[in-house]
Amino acid sequence: MDLVAADRPADALALTEAFLAKNRATADVLHLSGYAKVILERPQEALEDFRKAVKLEPDTPAYRNSLGIAAQMDGDHEQARRQFARACQLDGANPTYWFNLGNALRDLGTSAEAADAYEAALRHLPDDPEILNNLGIVLRDDGRVDEAVDIFRKARDLAGREPRILANLGIALMECADRDPDGEAEPLLKAAVAQSPDAERTEPLRALMQLYLWRGRGAQAVALARQLADRLSDDLTAQRSLAEALLNARMAEEASELAGVLCDQHPDNRDLALLHVRCLVEAHRYDEVMDLTDRLLAVSPGDLAVLRWRFEMLYWSDRSEQLATEFEQAKATYPDMHFAHLMESRLAFVENDLDLAIRCLNRYVEAGTAEGGILMELALNQIRAGYLTEGWGAYRRRHDSGAGTGSSSQGKEHNNASHPYLPIPIWHGEPLAGKRVFIMAEQGVGDEVMFGSCLPDLVAQAEHCIIECDPRLVPLYRRSFPESTIRPAIKSVDFSIFYRAYAWLGRPGGADVAVSAGDLPLYLRNSKSDFDVSAAFLKPRADRVDFWRRRFDEISGGRPVVGISWQGSLISSNRLTDYQNLETWAPMLRDAGFCMINLQSRRFKESIEAVQKSHGLAVAYWDDVDLHNDFDEAAAYIAALDAAIGPVTFTAQLAGAVGTRTFVPMSGQAWVCCGFPDRIPFYQQVKTFRRRPGSSWVPAMRSIVSELRATLHAGSTVPRGM
Repeated sequence: MDLVAADRPADALALTEAFLAKNRATADVLHLSGYAKVILERPQEALEDFRKAVKLEPDTPAYRNSLGIAAQMDGDHEQARRQFARACQLDGANPTYWFNLGNALRDLGTSAEAADAYEAALRHLPDDPEILNNLGIVLRDDGRVDEAVDIFRKARDLAGREPRILANLGIALMECADRDPDGEAEPLLKAAVAQSPDAERTEPLRALMQLYLWRGRGAQAVALARQLADRLSDDLTAQRSLAEALLNARMAEEASELAGVLCDQHPDNRDLALLHVRCLVEAHRYDEVMDLTDRLLAVSPGDLAVLRWRFEMLYWSDRSEQLATEFEQAKATYPDMHFAHLMESRLAFVENDLDLAIRCLNRYVEAGTAEGGILMELALNQIRAGYLTEGWGAYRRRHDSGAGTGSSSQGKEHNNASHPYLPIPIWHGEPLAGKRVFIMAEQGVGDEVMFGSCLPDLVAQAEHCIIECDPRLVPLYRRSFPESTIRPAIKSVDFSIFYRAYAWLGRPGGADVAVSAGDLPLYLRNSKSDFDVSAAFLKPRADRVDFWRRRFDEISGGRPVVGISWQGSLISSNRLTDYQNLETWAPMLRDAGFCMINLQSRRFKESIEAVQKSHGLAVAYWDDVDLHNDFDEAAAYIAALDAAIGPVTFTAQLAGAVGTRTFVPMSGQAWVCCGFPDRIPFYQQVKTFRRRPGSSWVPAMRSIVSELRATLHAGSTVPRGM
């Protein structure tokens, strides 16, 4: 044993072998020989020595324990479990035996039993960070994540900055029901990455990448995914993680290229092929989706996952006739197709039969196969059809299903279970007289503005309102709701994720109740008669409105000044059908007699230059206004227009909120219309013009231009925004 302790296992083995060659084998010498072989990583030879030692002295727990270690090294986890369990029976006060038993049980996938073994070890050695760390791991594996966090915290406090424990605590915090509301996970995972040996950095790197994806920090997630892919160039999981990170970061083109390369390298990997299909759909490379799904279905004609993605693509790419044809063929061939009701709902929606669409979606949900996004699709269809009480009630599912924003988890008893980060109760529509109410921001800024149309009602009912909003909206909201407290939301760098830090609400000066902004219509707009809103509820700076009117007058030559946008900043499959091409509009707008002003916040110069060159349509823009970030200036800029044209984006919502006459072309019936045939009722001055899905935008645009010319003819006195 002295030679083993001196890190000379080979010498120890030589000594035991020499002894055994001349003398009768004893259990302790056999055990020492096996022990040396374990250190030399010769587990099969060690097993023979330990078995002989156990045969000679079957009730010596140390020999059973060593036999279990050798079996575990050799991959025989069941044999290891039996030997460790016997050692624990023989000496139940030895924490090492219980710890080893826990490890074997964990290897066998029995997390609950492993947790019992680790807890037995801790009864005899309560402050051992390694036992605590392993207990935390199996608790997390068993779904007891909150308990795991407490255990990992204790292990960290005992072990200091041990990187494995830091990484495990960070991962557990990410998996907690309330999803790390205090932002503790990120610094822990960063420290684990920095302090881990190079060979052990993979797990904390993966976890940190997932954290960035969850928080909407796509660029940082992609950077870490690239690190992993570089470190593990032959690891398919790492390469696939990079493709998924690129897809989540809306870098669909690069994701498509990488997924295509991986599919070429692994032609029989179905999951990779499906990932490639998803990437191509998000990159709007629809012809390639058709080719790829054709090839996949030729190999596996009944692959319903491939069919589902193909039908999704046909729906989002506005190919409803082809979708109807192929779906009917597939339904005849595969009558048990689990997503049939979903596709029937979408085809009914294309035909503007919303009642049928709702019935079909209800059948899909009742079948138990609907994911959170489909539950939200059902809610939005109910709102779209004008069933507002049911629709807004179902819209609350976004808190629980992951289909919308906000965290979901187990909360305090007095609170809504979907908002555990709140120290105060959720408002459910009860009278607000004498109460302070906190309105939580959520979703994109366009939704914030739309739901903001309900704020004047709430301000009139409550003693005081504390309104949270996107930081870029703060100046505008403070001017518009001067009697309320306006607080900037804590958001990610790209403004896409909210961090919920609300401990202050429970202190003096906080609030009595809280409500998510998107839940306000449930209590304030649950019938069409509730949509009696003022022309403008957001108030831009009057001096800046005057400034922009003078600027527009300098170039308009007396013509009506019309702002135009044609797509939003977010380019995704479910929004693309409502976006237009400026080239399509250019001839009609050129001859309409308007002074055209740009309302695009991004990616507009190339399109404007192209239509100027090809169609002679001039669209004015100024580099000193930032429509993407300076919302206070954007509000004044838009309020100075005579009218605005554009799809349902933040720009159109802001135009409606400041009272500018706004014309919205849309594909089919949008849910924001709440059952009204030709307007978005959250605003007085927003009118909609629909096209039938799959048809041309030209008739809708002609109607817009015709109405604009009738109302904004030269020389008329036209009310502008404000």
